[in-house]
Amino acid sequence: MTEEIERGSITWDLPESILFTPGETIPITATITNPTDEERLYFLGWALIRNGEMISFGGVEVEDIEDWVIAGFASHGISFEILPEFTDCYLNLSLISGLTAEEEELEVVEEIIDSLSTYLYSATVSPLAIQAQWIQAVMGVAMAVWMGAFVVQQVVKVAKGEEIERPPLISKQ
Repeated sequence: MTEEIERGSITWDLPESILFTPGETIPITATITNPTDEERLYFLGWALIRNGEMISFGGVEVEDIEDWVIAGFASHGISFEILPEFTDCYLNLSLISGLTAEEEELEVVEEIIDSLSTYLYSATVSPLAIQAQWIQAVMGVAMAVWMGAFVVQQVVKVAKGEEIERPPLISKQ
């Protein structure tokens, strides 16, 4: 059994979701980190994913460079732009390979070793974060209406001379 080692990681400056219009570019600054003591080769690939299906993809190229050799225990920042043609989908950036020169000579299969995603939404579709805020606001209003209705119901019972109830959340002592 071989021991799995972390061969690299990636970070970027994008938020969890972006209001996006097709035809606009998305500027990205990514940092590739090599956590090992050996020099490794890395590639970056991007994909647009909607409903679990890849609808577009490509490789990152900066000034005719499409792969980066990073020394052991080092990081390298890369700035580039992507021009997606779709919205209401996830933009995924994948770090590929992380092979040493020796592994590359042995033709070890390249694989995705880390990835990041952000949701590209149009003005007509709100992101999950906005939906969550809306649900939270609605729940607050619903609770206030429920409590108000309960209080009014108890006031009516007092006016009729009936015994009042305790709210279901308060136990009798």
